[in-house]
Amino acid sequence: MKNLKIGNNKGFTLIELLVVIAIIGVLMGLVVIVIDPATILKRSRQGVAKANVARVCEAMIACYSAQNDMEDCDTADEIGVTTQGGVTVDATTNTAYKTQDTCKFTCDPTANPPMSKDPDPAATGVCYVD
Repeated sequence: MKNLKIGNNKGFTLIELLVVIAIIGVLMGLVVIVIDPATILKRSRQGVAKANVARVCEAMIACYSAQNDMEDCDTADEIGVTTQGGVTVDATTNTAYKTQDTCKFTCDPTANPPMSKDPDPAATGVCYVD
C-alpha cells in the first residue's frame, strides 16, 4: 500500500483547535466565578455612598463648630453642600444619611464617632464597607 501524502501537513487539526478553545472557555468561566463582579460592584457603590456621607458629615461638623448650634446647620444649603450622590440631610434629627444596597450610612455630628453604618432593615444582604 502506498503512503498517500498530500501537501505539507504542518499545523493543527480541527479537533486540537476545538479542544484548546474549550479549555480556554472553561478557564474564563472559572475566573468570572472567582472575581464575582456583582459583589465588586456592590462594594464600590457602598464605598461611594460612604464617601459622600463622609463629605457631608465633615461639612456639618465644620458648620456646627463655627455656629455652635445645629439649628443653623441642618440643611444642605446651610452647610454649603449639594446633595448630589443621594445624601439626605434631615433637619428633624440633624443627621445626614444615605442608603445604598443593604447599608445605611449615617452622620450625626454630635455623636462620637460621627459616622455610623447600619444594615438597612428593609433589605437583606451584606454590608461590605466598614
